[in-house]
Amino acid sequence: MNYRMTKLKLSEFKIETETTGKVIQLEDNKKVMETLYIENKKGNKVPKLIYKWNTDIKVFNSLYKTIEKMKEDSKFDKLEADKKEQLKIQFKNMISKCKDKIENSNKVIVRDTELIRIIKALNLKDNSTDENGYTYIKDLICVAVSVPMYKQIEKDGEIEVDHVRYKRILASSGNVRNKKVIFINEKLYDNAMTILLCGLSPDMEHEQISKYNAYIGLVNSDTIQVSTPNIVVIDDFKKTINETFDLVIKDKEGKFDVKPNEKRDFEFMPFDGAGLVDITRAEIWSKELNTVLKQETGKNKVNYIPSSFQFRAIVGIKGNVYTCDFKECLKNLADEEKYITDVWDKKHNIFDDEGNLLIDVILTKSQFKFQKKYSSFGKWKTEFDKEVELKDLDGNEIKYKRTFNIAKWGNKKNKEKALLSYQPIQSLELTDEQIEILCKPTVDIIKSISTDVNEFLKYRGLIEESIDELGKVNYKDTDMDRVPKYYEALKNNKDLFYDSYIQKKVQLDIDKFKNNAMKGMVFVDGQFQTMSPDIVAFFEYATRQEVVGVVPKNNIYSNYWRNKENVTAVDIIRFPHVANEHIYASVVQDEIKEFEYIQDGIIMSIEDSSLEKLGNGDEDGDRILTIPNIGEHNKIIVDNAKEQQTNTIYFINEYVPPKKEETKIIRINEIDKLIECDANGMEASIGKVINKISILWSLPRDKEGKRDKYIKIMSVIGALTIDYVKTGVLEQIPQEIEEFLQFEKIVKGKKVIEKYKKPIFLKVKYKKQGRDEKRINKNHELFEDKKTEELFSDVDCTMNRLYHHVEKELNNIKLDKSEGDFDFTSLLKDNLNVRNATYPLVLKKIEELKKESDDLTQENSIDIENYTYDSDRRVEQYDKYKYFYRYCKNELASINKETTRNKDKLIDYLIYAFYCDKEFALKHEAKDLLWNVFGTELNKRINKKYYGDKEFIELKEERNKLLLEKKEKVKANSKKVKINDIDTLEDKGKKKIKFYKQNTFKKIDELDLTPQAKKVLKVLIMLDLLFKEYKKDLLIGQSSKKTITRATISKFTGINGKIIDEYLKELMKKDLIKLETKSDKITLKCIINFEVSSTGNTVDIKDSDSIFKHMKKQPCKK
Repeated sequence: MNYRMTKLKLSEFKIETETTGKVIQLEDNKKVMETLYIENKKGNKVPKLIYKWNTDIKVFNSLYKTIEKMKEDSKFDKLEADKKEQLKIQFKNMISKCKDKIENSNKVIVRDTELIRIIKALNLKDNSTDENGYTYIKDLICVAVSVPMYKQIEKDGEIEVDHVRYKRILASSGNVRNKKVIFINEKLYDNAMTILLCGLSPDMEHEQISKYNAYIGLVNSDTIQVSTPNIVVIDDFKKTINETFDLVIKDKEGKFDVKPNEKRDFEFMPFDGAGLVDITRAEIWSKELNTVLKQETGKNKVNYIPSSFQFRAIVGIKGNVYTCDFKECLKNLADEEKYITDVWDKKHNIFDDEGNLLIDVILTKSQFKFQKKYSSFGKWKTEFDKEVELKDLDGNEIKYKRTFNIAKWGNKKNKEKALLSYQPIQSLELTDEQIEILCKPTVDIIKSISTDVNEFLKYRGLIEESIDELGKVNYKDTDMDRVPKYYEALKNNKDLFYDSYIQKKVQLDIDKFKNNAMKGMVFVDGQFQTMSPDIVAFFEYATRQEVVGVVPKNNIYSNYWRNKENVTAVDIIRFPHVANEHIYASVVQDEIKEFEYIQDGIIMSIEDSSLEKLGNGDEDGDRILTIPNIGEHNKIIVDNAKEQQTNTIYFINEYVPPKKEETKIIRINEIDKLIECDANGMEASIGKVINKISILWSLPRDKEGKRDKYIKIMSVIGALTIDYVKTGVLEQIPQEIEEFLQFEKIVKGKKVIEKYKKPIFLKVKYKKQGRDEKRINKNHELFEDKKTEELFSDVDCTMNRLYHHVEKELNNIKLDKSEGDFDFTSLLKDNLNVRNATYPLVLKKIEELKKESDDLTQENSIDIENYTYDSDRRVEQYDKYKYFYRYCKNELASINKETTRNKDKLIDYLIYAFYCDKEFALKHEAKDLLWNVFGTELNKRINKKYYGDKEFIELKEERNKLLLEKKEKVKANSKKVKINDIDTLEDKGKKKIKFYKQNTFKKIDELDLTPQAKKVLKVLIMLDLLFKEYKKDLLIGQSSKKTITRATISKFTGINGKIIDEYLKELMKKDLIKLETKSDKITLKCIINFEVSSTGNTVDIKDSDSIFKHMKKQPCKK
């Protein structure tokens, strides 16, 4: 089930001083509210501050000027009573719409969590409002924080939103990484904590508060409730192996060093994060999950028994359990040995006297985060199982039963192709020939999808290729949940490709595919599966046997790869891939019965350090990529991974931080300490570490081996940075590495220290920087200063060479756009009459909805290269559109009785509007509203012919007329210019300038300039005069929102935009203009050095249209 909740930015709150609520009188007899004082950390009394959000004030600020202007224009005070009342109603509607818009823009869709279920139990009446099929959770608020502001929240952890107090309740590891905190209605806080703590003391001490934060926050995971299993918790198994490692040591002084090829004993936990679930319980869970999901989607989503389940339970119980048959696994164990001793040293029989299971889930201590806080398993179980008796806000008795929850589960089937990324490729040294072989399948796919609609749809996942017994290719439908409805329709009717809207969508996807390929996202015949434990070894440990397992050293077991012909080995990759962490592993070929149910899993050996090498991975649900040693392009990765295989990095921390005077014990109810811990975790930046590692990989190997040494150290720092939110210890990048990433160069006879730049392939990832580099260098060419700016480094490294190879191969590939038009009448269902009372209402409503859609797009627009926003922002954006389109469907259906009762007629009206209506279709070519609101219905229609020949001809003629007008409109729009804050003003708000055009232009025509330069000068002079009137500088930049652009000058003059700089140079050389580079190195300030005439006939300049008018018939030829 999905919900909506409010998400606000702390930066948009207002800080106010708290009061006691009492009125006091000052010495001057002025009455004020008494300030509330608190003690700060130094023991001084200071005013208590509170962050406040008030929607009404934001509505007021948004509409005040507009309403006041409407009053002024209408002479409100002098209006007759009835007209004044009409205007008041209009104001009221404006305020209501504005408030709805603000509130909606600050709401996000969230999935079901136990925290939400707790809130609903505690205060159902305020958390059950339906909003277009989503339940609004009022008593929880997600706040996106800026760290400096968040640190200033007072120690009670409270904020105020629309006069309601909310208190910080949790910030999970994911929340902290994404700089978010969850606040709860402070009246519910104590009751919620009673449930969350599961019998633990509300002022409990915790040895590591960052871990407490992470574990208590698990209750906010997206989950589905299932039946509680019969659990036993065993101690963690620790195994020692002897292997050759590359040691990364942090010594007692805090300095890092590397000792390669050291033979060492290494202790690790092979089952960290892992447990087991019996097949009978797994079958029950799968049915329970499927029942819930079928109610939501109408589809059987879990009609199989998953290989594993990721679970969550209060308090701090998490991990993965792997499916197996307990009876099968224990069949050779003597009956008297069929018991398990738990971590509290209590004995539990696995079977009863009749051989029925008493235990169907075995957990390890690593999965039970607060194990030390309970004296026995029974103590936790009693608290967990009992109904918590509380009172709601109205004093009514309520009960809450804690639940066992599933967050994720193993897939029924995995895709047989996977995309690599630059990280595992950059850590290998590949030749040009090997790069070409590796990329060839991807390049071929991109070429084929650009010319063949069927191939494109296959790429999108709509249809997959299969081979029958005769070797012929056939196609079959696949799951379409994650593809747009218009692509589903395109599969059913290829003529839809003639629609220019569809062609643009296809082109965007192909461009995205190209860009991804250039940054290393190339296809391999690999699979992502769950990293899984050796179940045999697990049972050996749980039942006190010698632990040997059945998966040999440097091997893996996989039911998928074992059954693939000729696959004998794989390369294992886990992300993030920092150092060279490729693992070449052989595939066990013999069937192992105990692993029968692990169809989506790579079972690891307990005899080697693979888990440690894979970024200190554990088995709590981590997904790893495996690539087979068959297929020419796959072998490039696998063979090189084998040849260039490195030792596992083993981190030894000898550093002991200086002791502080007194380490104060932190209790979990000290909110200020929790906030401090949150803020510290938010300051860690894994992106900064990853980028520096990419720079290191791009550099050539040095004789001293420093590059490789520093990569190993940085891999440790990366792992510590990721874990910072749990450990509370932030590791800084050593200064010697920062210095290694710098170099000296001579500039004007002086030594200058510069930093190595990111490798050029990252230009695809950081698009804005790539565009900036191009623009800055364009300005250098303009000034002829013989300078170039490099924001990226084109050094000789594997990924840069791959980038250039793919770019060269794909450079000239264009989408093969077919000529013609889509016969939209195939979508219509009934005889259409738009000359009635309903159609104008529909048209008015979709105009309003289109405006809301444009506003939403503007709000959600983020450059794809901007990686500073939180990782789930894209999901939030998708969910906002999902909600918006559901809202649109309800709004359209409720226009009048006809649209409510006859959905088919409503859809016909929309189709006509988007394809034929002259006023609407010419303005709105994008049909997102049509396809996203009624995509399912349109797919049912697209292959059926409802229309007769006569109506078809009439509508076709109407459509053809519209297309001709559309071409003219496109042509006209290509010449239009819009200058913000000038052209966007109403006519009466525009300032008029008297310009002595005749004499000024005459003086310019007499100058020794090319005709083109004269035209450019005339335009710049008029623009300069216009900008000065508005007290603005004339700026030439890249954004038409804040400046004019070279394209602006091109449109005014009719000169090709690519050669505008030639004439700017000419004007600079003649000292007629001066261009100064602004601090961004992109924007140019234009200063006119030409004296405008002050005699003769004048004309008015007030906007772009007037400039166009005065530039008409200006000569451009010599």
